Order: sequence, then structure tokens, then C-alpha cells
Amino acid sequence: MHVSDILLECARECARLSRQCRDKRVGLALFEVSARLFSAALGQAELATDDSLATPRPALHVVSGAGE
Repeated sequence: MHVSDILLECARECARLSRQCRDKRVGLALFEVSARLFSAALGQAELATDDSLATPRPALHVVSGAGE
């Protein structure tokens, strides 16, 4: 499981708990944590995408056909 997936799962859970919380201050704090986790998940996903694009790929070697 990627870090961004874990962050996203935690963000969803915090958002769910913030909606269910009866204490307005605690609910708002949970919502703010959720927003920060969503932001971190997005940042991690962007980093992972950038890393995968920057990773050098092995060169393909073309093998000449028989009969040369």
C-alpha cells in the first residue's frame, strides 16, 4: 500500500468522525486534520508520479532479423 493511499484512508476516516462528532470544536479540529491529510495524500501522489516519470527505463535493443 502506498503512503498516499494510507493518508487518503486516514483523511476519509477523520472526515467521517468530524461529521459524527457532537463537540463542535473537536469536530472542526478533525475536519482540519482531514484537510491536511488530503493535501498530504495529493502531494505524495504527485511525488510518486514525478518519480515514476523520472526513473530511467532500460533501452530496448532491436535484434536484427535472420539472414543478415
